[in-house]
Amino acid sequence: GPNGSGKSSLFESAFWCLFGACRTRTQDELIRAGEREASVTVEFEVGPCRYRAQRSYRTTGRSGTTLLTFHDVTAGDFDATRPTVRETEEAIVDVVGPFHVLAATAYVGQGDGDRFMRARPAERRDVFGAAMPQNPVWGKVQVATTMKAKQLADPIATKKGQLEHAEYEA
Repeated sequence: GPNGSGKSSLFESAFWCLFGACRTRTQDELIRAGEREASVTVEFEVGPCRYRAQRSYRTTGRSGTTLLTFHDVTAGDFDATRPTVRETEEAIVDVVGPFHVLAATAYVGQGDGDRFMRARPAERRDVFGAAMPQNPVWGKVQVATTMKAKQLADPIATKKGQLEHAEYEA
């Protein structure tokens, strides 16, 4: 869609609902001017199961209250909400995976198209590993690339040593 149509806002709303992650400094900044509450409901599927999460934040003067509910809709609207917001977020992570993996594999924010390429190799590997933990092909690819990297590194190290030796003798 065109710039300014709200694509990023939809993703950011879903991330706030599921993980409590937002680009503002405080949740108070999420509330529209003149209002006292922000609320987002996200329904999503993972495999054959359907879930619903709802997060709301209500300002009460100088402080605010966050509520988070989580339901397994497939299981007859089973209430999977835990005693605390943090525990409910952990239950959501158990279903959808960690925020950083979902954000890196499903969403590219404005001006952030090269974020994955700027990441350190270990960070990229972690994202791939977390995104494809059940895929047996991923393990084979990881082994093959590690072996190839070692094969390429050995001749490079040999040539570098020969060059240094030649420079030393010169």
